[in-house]
Amino acid sequence: MHVLWYHNVMTFLTKVIATFFGVGYIPLVPATWASALTVVLAWYLPYGLGYWILAFFAAGLWACAPSRAVFKSKDPKQFVMDEVVGMGLSVLWLPKNLSLYAAAFILFRILDVWKPGFISKIDEQDHPFSILLDDVAAGVLANVILQVAVRTIWHL
Repeated sequence: MHVLWYHNVMTFLTKVIATFFGVGYIPLVPATWASALTVVLAWYLPYGLGYWILAFFAAGLWACAPSRAVFKSKDPKQFVMDEVVGMGLSVLWLPKNLSLYAAAFILFRILDVWKPGFISKIDEQDHPFSILLDDVAAGVLANVILQVAVRTIWHL
């Protein structure tokens, strides 16, 4: 009985974390919804976005392996914590500017879907962490591109 209780609790926690409190269960484009929600959260978090991203990253890493078993998939579509972390990284340390955040959202989604170069190499790995790390790479790349754009084009 104790083992069953533990299994049920761990399954519940995996689902809550992996789906970002249920966002991953939205039937149409859950990854896009998770990214959009993250942009809103990043906009309204007064301080400490980096700490939130770090906490979500740690939780996401924890949920990667059990998510494969819970959702019976190598890269479950319900797992959207990767979009939360990647989108958060896309806007980290950028000035709060509506057009810049919109550009970050679009750029991150393009990189996440397209998976150019090294991002696809990460995605192709047969390791549970690849569920999360390809979006981390997309978020970092989006942020680097936007940091350059802010300093050369936008001058924000």
